[in-house]
Amino acid sequence: MLKQNLDMWKQHQQQVHIIDQRIALLLKDLVKDKPEVKKDALGKTKSVRHHKPEIKNLHVMMVQLFGVNVSSIAGINDYTLLRLIGETGVDMSRFPSMKQFTSWCSLSPGHHQSGKKSKWIKRAPCNKAGQIFKEAAQSLENSKHNAIGAFIRRLKARRGPAVAYKAGGRKIAEAFYNTLTKGVEYVEQGVKKYEQQLKAKELSLLQKFAKKHKLQVVDN
Repeated sequence: MLKQNLDMWKQHQQQVHIIDQRIALLLKDLVKDKPEVKKDALGKTKSVRHHKPEIKNLHVMMVQLFGVNVSSIAGINDYTLLRLIGETGVDMSRFPSMKQFTSWCSLSPGHHQSGKKSKWIKRAPCNKAGQIFKEAAQSLENSKHNAIGAFIRRLKARRGPAVAYKAGGRKIAEAFYNTLTKGVEYVEQGVKKYEQQLKAKELSLLQKFAKKHKLQVVDN
């Protein structure tokens, strides 16, 4: 039984290898007319922990196809981009705005509020692109070095994992859209800056509340 399982696994690996080589040929055909990428534009290559494709120079080809190092976005590596090519492509012109792109991915918030009325809108499940962004968000949950990871942990404690992963996926999708439309590499702001922004926002709200009730906020 063990020998049969091993033989089946080897056969499976051979088929995966064949598919990887076919994908590599398709990618080479797609980038053949693309300009060469300068070494300083490649950035750092992120490791792929699971299902790493056996494709030589995958990172270089991803930068050539997208025109910018999209893997600079937290949660996204070259394998993520390889999956996204089949879902979103590299041209965002069919999405006039970031809001339309996140809506197409089914990552828009399901909560609408108008005045004192508040209601939840039932939305369709995420398409494949949306699911990829959610998986990317989930991979950041335990990361202590990026702002999106801190955002996900904070929201998960308040609203639960489903809402947190969807909201985190939306932030990654927004960064993906901005990177492709603006052609500028994503810059990670880090947890410290995120916490500073959060503290400043909370202080601003507290000051407004205090002013409303004719009170004053005093630092200790």
